[in-house]
Formats: sequence, C-alpha cells, structure tokens
Amino acid sequence: REAGVVAPPPHWEQDGEMPSQGWRCISLGAETPEFDSLRQCLQTDPKDLGSGRDVVEKGKYKQLKLARAWRIENPKLWRRYAVERQSVAEEIRDRRIKVPSLRIRDVLQKALAGLPDKLQSDVHETRLLHGTAPQTVLTLLSNGPNERFSGGLFGCGTYLAEDAGKNDQYVTSDRSMGQVKPLHSRLYPKGDHPGTVYYLICCRTVLGHFVATKSGTPDAGSTEGGHKVFATDARRELGYIPGLQPPAHYHSLLAELGFHIHRHREFVVFHDARIYPEYLLAYHRV
Repeated sequence: REAGVVAPPPHWEQDGEMPSQGWRCISLGAETPEFDSLRQCLQTDPKDLGSGRDVVEKGKYKQLKLARAWRIENPKLWRRYAVERQSVAEEIRDRRIKVPSLRIRDVLQKALAGLPDKLQSDVHETRLLHGTAPQTVLTLLSNGPNERFSGGLFGCGTYLAEDAGKNDQYVTSDRSMGQVKPLHSRLYPKGDHPGTVYYLICCRTVLGHFVATKSGTPDAGSTEGGHKVFATDARRELGYIPGLQPPAHYHSLLAELGFHIHRHREFVVFHDARIYPEYLLAYHRV
C-alpha cells in the first residue's frame, strides 16, 4: 500500500537516468496540452496589473504571456507530499471530519483541468500559484517551499493564489542569460533565454479542512463561528478544528476578501510537505 501511495505520477518520464541533483525539469513544447493549460492559467483582469501597494516591480502592461514551461519531476519531494496527503486523508476519514466546501476561481480551475493526473478531492487537493524571484527558483524546485522563511499578513506560512495577477505583484525579473547562472544552466542549456521573464510555480496543494478568515491578527476569528484561527500569537501554526477531542489543527488557511485584502483571496499553508512544486512557468509582461 505504501508503495502505491508514493508512486510517482504515471505521466512522468520513465526512461533516462535521473540527474545527480535528484530531480529533473522537463521542458514542455508550446504545442503540448500541458503548456496550453498553463498558458490559460495566466488569465487575469488587466486593470489590476502593474499597480498597487504590493507590486515590487511596477510597470504598464495588460497581459501575462507564457514564454516557457517545465514539469518538475522531483521523486524526493513527491514522496514527502504523497505521504502527507495520505496522512491528511486518513485523519479526515478516521476522525470523521466534515470538511467545508471549497470553490476555486473558475478561470484557474478550468484552465488547469486539462493537466494530467486526477486530484484527490477528499483532502481538497488543488492546484494554486506561487510567485517567486529568480534567485529562489532553484531552491524551491530542489527543496520545496519552506514556511520558516515566509511571513505575511496571515502568519508564517507559504502563500498561494488562485489568480496570477496576485502572484505577479511579488515577482522580480530575470532579464538575460547569465543573471542567475545555476538556474539558467538547467532551464536554458542551449543559451536560449527568452528575454525578460518572471517566474510562477504551479503547485499541487493539500488544503484539507481549511479555516477561512478576513483578519490576520493573532486573535483573529474564523468567518464561520468566530473560532480561533491561530494556535499562538506567533501565528506559526493554525488553531484547532472545532468539536474534536483530542484536538486536531486546521490544515490550511483561506484569507477571504475584507479587512486586510480587497482584490484577491490567498491561501496559506503552514506545513511545507502539503505543497508539491509541479510546474515552473516563465512569462512575459506585455
């Protein structure tokens, strides 16, 4: 049973030796269904692009256009993710936890529905987006996200979004070949850097029984019932699912529009094993 749980997705490459780094990035041709799905997931409202208090690199542009995409095949990270996904599934099943209903933004859900491998609905497994700087891409692909280096309005977790326009606020540019040599040697081995691009990672994520809130303060309450969102004032772990003894923590946080945020919802995950970096996207602002 354990072998089946951690078995890599069937669409991964079956032939060829794994690089010494322990993972590989498979370049996706523009004609492939995977590339087309990832292209569509960059759709966002143009009026929200390039402006706002959180935008790191401001500018005038109306569209995010996919330039390159890679599938990330990292057996070590996949095993960690698959085991944690199974653990959350067993907790929900054995403790008879009734998870709240979840609706992801239609544009993203429809765009990524064409990607291979069925998601596990009993743990609210979904695909969400994470923006990052060129200097951190290689670390994320090798080691996965690490909430110990993360922080924000809703605590010390890894932040993901359902709208690429939200991720685009935080990314920084990769302008030319050689700017980040260790990354470029893996992504562009032929020296075919596409010019100024920004990076997003499409992540498989286990949301499980999430807690929804509009506030990120240490004493925040949930939108349903006012239950305590965070376990401690440090906001490094979530509070307890109501009605369970012995206690069990919420599996993730959904930051709803309202008190702190006004344009895009965010999802925050406090355990890195619940996130698998599945695809890397390099896109242009046009």
